[in-house]
Amino acid sequence: MASTIDSNTADSAYLRAKARVETWAEKFNAQWNAPQMATLYGATAKNLSQMPPDAQTASRKMHPDGWEQVDKIVRKQEGAL
Repeated sequence: MASTIDSNTADSAYLRAKARVETWAEKFNAQWNAPQMATLYGATAKNLSQMPPDAQTASRKMHPDGWEQVDKIVRKQEGAL
């Protein structure tokens, strides 16, 4: 008995495969770019930590969570020296 594929089945298979490929591509790109992102985060954290004290204080009040990350990265950089 020959099996037929209707358009709903074909569409579902296509969408599942597309989702799997997109998920794989996102994970691949995240791993591929991780070293460059770490370097970029480190340089940005260093620049932010060298801001004038007044500007740094104001920024810390507006973005406390972001500054936690900056402090963490700077401590890690200082520990590596």
